Amino acid sequence: MKTAAIAIKSIEKTSAVIFWAQVGLIVAMISMYMYLVNKTVWNVVARQQAESSIVSLNSKLSDLEFQYITSKNNITLEMAQSLGYESTHNTVFVTRDQAAAVALR
Repeated sequence: MKTAAIAIKSIEKTSAVIFWAQVGLIVAMISMYMYLVNKTVWNVVARQQAESSIVSLNSKLSDLEFQYITSKNNITLEMAQSLGYESTHNTVFVTRDQAAAVALR
C-alpha cells in the first residue's frame, strides 16, 4: 500500500511538472507569435514609407533631369565666350604624354 501511495505521488508530481511545462511553452509560443506579428506589421509600414519616399525622390529626380536638359540646350557659343571660354581649332586636347604626366602627379 505504501509503495502504491508513493508511486501515485510520483505520478502526480510528474504530471504537475508536465502540465506546468506545457503551460509555460504555450505562453512562450503566444508571446513569440505576438512579437512576430508586431514585427511584420512594422516592416509592412516601413516598406510602404520607403516606397512613398522612392516615388517622391523619383519625381524630384525627373524634375532635376528636365532642368539639366533645358539648361544644357540653352548653352550657346556666345554665352560660353561671355563666361571666358575661347574657341579652339586644335582637335587634340590631351596627348598620351600629358595624360601620363598628370597621372604621375
